[in-house]
Amino acid sequence: MITQLVDQILAGDDDAAFELEDLVEDDPAMLRGLRPHLARLIDAEVYIPINLFGEADEDFQREAVRRIESGDPSEQGLVAILTATRGPIVEAAFRRWLERPPYDLSRAGLARFLHQYGWDFDDHGRRREICADVAYRLVPEPSPAGRVRAEERCPWCTAVLLTVLDGDTTDPRFAAALAHTGWRGRLRIVTCLCCSTYATVFTRVGPDGDAAWSEHTTRPAYLKERNLVPEDPPAVRLALGEERHGGFEGGDSEGRSTLGGRPGWVQDPDHPDCPACGSLMNYVGAVAVGADILGSGDHGAFFLFLHAPCGLAAVVSQFD
Repeated sequence: MITQLVDQILAGDDDAAFELEDLVEDDPAMLRGLRPHLARLIDAEVYIPINLFGEADEDFQREAVRRIESGDPSEQGLVAILTATRGPIVEAAFRRWLERPPYDLSRAGLARFLHQYGWDFDDHGRRREICADVAYRLVPEPSPAGRVRAEERCPWCTAVLLTVLDGDTTDPRFAAALAHTGWRGRLRIVTCLCCSTYATVFTRVGPDGDAAWSEHTTRPAYLKERNLVPEDPPAVRLALGEERHGGFEGGDSEGRSTLGGRPGWVQDPDHPDCPACGSLMNYVGAVAVGADILGSGDHGAFFLFLHAPCGLAAVVSQFD
């Protein structure tokens, strides 16, 4: 079946590419069966879907690096492909390219490629995973509003803050999804349903579940008090559900709130840096605002990030 679908892709059948992508998402082991065909795909300048190249072997990686470093601009598509793989060959190449980018790519552009596929380099040049390799569904369920403390109101519009994530690493699933962050204990992330659509909201978080609006949250210059209408969130909590497989990209409007995995960006990738130290924050999940919080068909998501050493979380909103 793999050979047949690759033949169809090379003949210009876009549907075959998406069919093959769906197959490998359902059964990632099929990626190994794709290895003998990957050279045929790049020879024909077929560079997408990117995740078809996730299990590329070292021979393929060497050839891809060689083509990129040959200086042929037509090979730029291979840069994105290599970000979907892991291993010493790819890592060494990106270390070189971040110092001296190939073609007309910038260091920032290369970094965006890396972040999109869940990794980066730390200050010592070692690969750092910024996304989890497991994911779980976040399922909306009714919750009593309870008593709201004054410090859990938005300082801009006075609305009650929405708890977008509340879990504890004593739950093995929660621990697995946050293992790459180094967090231990209860993690509660809050945001303002209204004001988070205007700015990235940072909150101070503690391992006992404390969460408070951070002074690092910057109000845009154009945002005046008269623009803000307090909107208290519905009494909905998100509970951990079944494990998700395949691409497990969370964040769209159709009920795909997810703990772990990778962000399914609505717009361009927007990984925030920690405002306290400048380090890239770890991705921890996404909330489908329309489907799972508001119960509407609105297209949009809150993407959740964490920098455990500084005790800061971030909520990035995107709507189409």
